[in-house]
Amino acid sequence: MATLDALFGNCSEKLAALIQDEVALILGVKEELGKLQRRMKRIDGALKKVGRERTEDAAWSNELRSILDEANDVFDELRYELPSASSSVLSILCCLPMFSFFNSIRVRHNLADRIRDLNNRIDEVAKDQWIFNHELVKTVGRVASMSSTRETCEIMEADVVGREIEDATDELVEMIVTNNRRNFQVIAVAGMGGIGKTTLAQKVYNNPRIGDHFQVRIWICVTQKYSAVRLSQDIIRNAGGSCGGAERVGELLPILCRTLGGRSIFLVLDDVWQSDVWTDLLRNPLQNGAASGCVLVTTRDQNVAMRMGAKHIHQVEKMTVDSGWELLCKKTYLEEEEDVQSLRSIGIQIVNKCGGLPLAIKVIAGVLTTKEKSRKEWEKVLRSNAWSMSELPEEFRGALYLSYDDLPPHLKQCFLSVCLYPEDYGLFLDCLRRMWVAEGFVKQEEGSIMEELADQYYFELTRRSLLQLDPHYVNQSRCTVHDLLRSLAQYLSQGESYYGDPQSLDATAISKLRRLSIAESGEIVTIPGPETEQLRLRTLLLFKSPPRIEHNLFSRVPYLQVLILNGEGIECVPDSVGNLIHLRLLDLNGTNISNLPDSIGFLTNLQTLDLHKCKFLNTLPRSITHLCSLRRLGLLGTPLRSVPKE
Repeated sequence: MATLDALFGNCSEKLAALIQDEVALILGVKEELGKLQRRMKRIDGALKKVGRERTEDAAWSNELRSILDEANDVFDELRYELPSASSSVLSILCCLPMFSFFNSIRVRHNLADRIRDLNNRIDEVAKDQWIFNHELVKTVGRVASMSSTRETCEIMEADVVGREIEDATDELVEMIVTNNRRNFQVIAVAGMGGIGKTTLAQKVYNNPRIGDHFQVRIWICVTQKYSAVRLSQDIIRNAGGSCGGAERVGELLPILCRTLGGRSIFLVLDDVWQSDVWTDLLRNPLQNGAASGCVLVTTRDQNVAMRMGAKHIHQVEKMTVDSGWELLCKKTYLEEEEDVQSLRSIGIQIVNKCGGLPLAIKVIAGVLTTKEKSRKEWEKVLRSNAWSMSELPEEFRGALYLSYDDLPPHLKQCFLSVCLYPEDYGLFLDCLRRMWVAEGFVKQEEGSIMEELADQYYFELTRRSLLQLDPHYVNQSRCTVHDLLRSLAQYLSQGESYYGDPQSLDATAISKLRRLSIAESGEIVTIPGPETEQLRLRTLLLFKSPPRIEHNLFSRVPYLQVLILNGEGIECVPDSVGNLIHLRLLDLNGTNISNLPDSIGFLTNLQTLDLHKCKFLNTLPRSITHLCSLRRLGLLGTPLRSVPKE
């Protein structure tokens, strides 16, 4: 769940601005808004407490979250319906016919009633004795300075320590290159999540002897719910071939066989959950197309490796205490001998709590880098209650949850947003930056540009090892997230954010969602539920858009702030997009649209309109000049002939 204190911060800023604006006076609700502001201040301290301990009283926090969501909606509508008379925006809006009803008594009455209802609901929450039984806690938001310091075939050297991994690498490389058999051999690296399987596989992949021995090297992240089509396409492209528009496995496998052309191949299948990716999909085309080869598999389940016919299974052991301490020192930049000796005993205790898991040590190191290098500060981390959150699934307890719990509220929301992207997906800074700003996760600071602050958030999360920089991008503009950390974000966001097929959710679950990312869809994008039901979604992402969008989809998501429709399947944008008055980010990159509807001009809150690589888009509607909040118009690779003038 998104942190309540962050939601509260957004509401407070909007509320303060509205009280100062003429809109409150025009509607006759200035007094009610003042009451709401006073009530919200009363529970500010408790909110910060709930942000850390929300699992202790789910019903209370859910009610408060519902109130804050409703308040955000009301405040946005107030700003949209009746902007300040002193604003130049008013003159723009008044020239558009659809705004003629904004001064109606019905609208005023409806908004006033909703504000009074919010006051009553928040008053009930504030009376709850639970609030006054908790000590107020101050939450200090920190944003560390940028660190100057995965295509997955590269390794960050600070992550590799200990003689054990070097010995294991040498052993596996020797086994692979001395194999004289023509048939493919399968070798597996097995172990629990976060123990370092991928790191070991990367070391093997990058070993010069492997590069000299094989003509083709390919690294593929398989994931738990892999697509056979996409996986086959990735291997073909990485082997230097072309899919030629083939979209079915039956068409792709012969292409794969021809692409290999009798060459030797070293293939890494990272994070395999099901043996059929080899036995049913890849084994025959690879054996028929390549002269020889080796498949190196990483998996949490040794039985999967056995079913794949692995010749050898290397079981990755937990880190020794000495290696764990060495990794902690590297990741916390503990270089002065005086510091090393002073913190060694407490550091060893922290390493022991990490259970020999490199991922756990790295994220705890990320927490420690935000503290003073003193026994007192490290002792606080060691004694944190977050180590013992028994309500969590076992794989998230301890270091992983503590690394999340230590984040300030705005960074918590940014981290949780990664659950909306596919597993092992390359996350670009530009995409995250736009989403975080549009969602309101970035806290405005005097003298700072929002996008620059978002960049600082990104680098803080990478410095904490919650995001991992891709070394192929020297400008540090791309990152990945470990599958365990992504799963943690999914768990903490459950009920509020969802990635997958919405058809698997019931109507109640859909109605509570704030963020939806649709992984795969059929011929049309649909969301379950009655056609007349308005959903509370703030963010909607479609990574592989189908040809058509449900005709009433946009009328069902009136509170949408972020809309991302990518892929060549999208050929037109419905006129109803103009009803999304809260929209701040509209991303249509890579679509086959040939025009935008005139109704786009009604999106007066729109800050970012991305139209990169829209190869059939030659003109923009004149109404685009009405986008008074627009800060970015992305047109890279789009063959526009002209841009409208106001």
